[in-house]
Amino acid sequence: MVIIITGPTASGKTALSERLVVDLQGAIINADLGQFYTPLTIGTAKPAWRSLPFESHLFDWVDTPRDVSVVAFKAAVDGLVANIQQRQVTPIIVGGSSFYIKSLFYPPCEIPMDNTVDIAALEMLRTDQLWEQLHEIDLERASKIGKTDRYRLMRALSLWYATGQKPSTLKPSFVIPYQRVLLVIVLPARDILRERIDQRALQMIHHDGWVDEVRGLLGTDWQPFVQSKKLVGYGELIDWLSNGAQSATLDHVINSINIKTRQYAKRQETFLKKLSQDISHDAQLVNADLQILVVNDNSLQSVKKILDLVKNQK
Repeated sequence: MVIIITGPTASGKTALSERLVVDLQGAIINADLGQFYTPLTIGTAKPAWRSLPFESHLFDWVDTPRDVSVVAFKAAVDGLVANIQQRQVTPIIVGGSSFYIKSLFYPPCEIPMDNTVDIAALEMLRTDQLWEQLHEIDLERASKIGKTDRYRLMRALSLWYATGQKPSTLKPSFVIPYQRVLLVIVLPARDILRERIDQRALQMIHHDGWVDEVRGLLGTDWQPFVQSKKLVGYGELIDWLSNGAQSATLDHVINSINIKTRQYAKRQETFLKKLSQDISHDAQLVNADLQILVVNDNSLQSVKKILDLVKNQK
């Protein structure tokens, strides 16, 4: 069985997975975008994975400021799952990056590698020019991509030139990624999640050294990359540091980070609820061996629910 644990930011996914992995003698596979990157640690709530007493993968996976496509992510995860299962260990995929989780069940369309896609020509265009070109070709897809999201704009245009079909019409199909899957969604009550988000930001900034981490990115290639990825908190702290940090305004920055984090968590929750409905429906159509469990915390009771399901599946 493969266990996938997801949920909004600050929901307790990591703590739940770490309790579970000890009981199952499993291995963790990271599915959180920010935690892929080596210099992004405190603001991404990356665990101290090197010192953990169990096997961990895809933390500090990327040490240069570059995008990780969902295609590359899925290929890496599939390879790790096969290797881990071969050793009779339980893979536990953990993360809140919803599109990466979705790609496991709805693999993105592959772009045919032929001469119809002139990648070099696309790369010469400015990002705003890419968006304008896509807007002319496929208004629906362009409206769903940010005008600064160069990676998705490049991918959409590549699909168009490779297939002659509008990217908005190329819908990924459902597949059961592994023989048996347990999808666990951690959804705390809103008031509890809000409190966790607020307390976590204070901890990261006042005690863990998040400001120093961000200061170390200034003037490097990581600064524009992090800003383009719109990782919550990093952009706000970069702006604050770049515009003459004043201790009297740090509380204002923290409040802004908390507001944006709550908004992000709400979007994640909405996305995951819809995704779980789609997965449940499509899995039934193909009679897939898949179970979905929603828990509201990372307590021992939640761990027991998961372990009971795993035991009953054996």
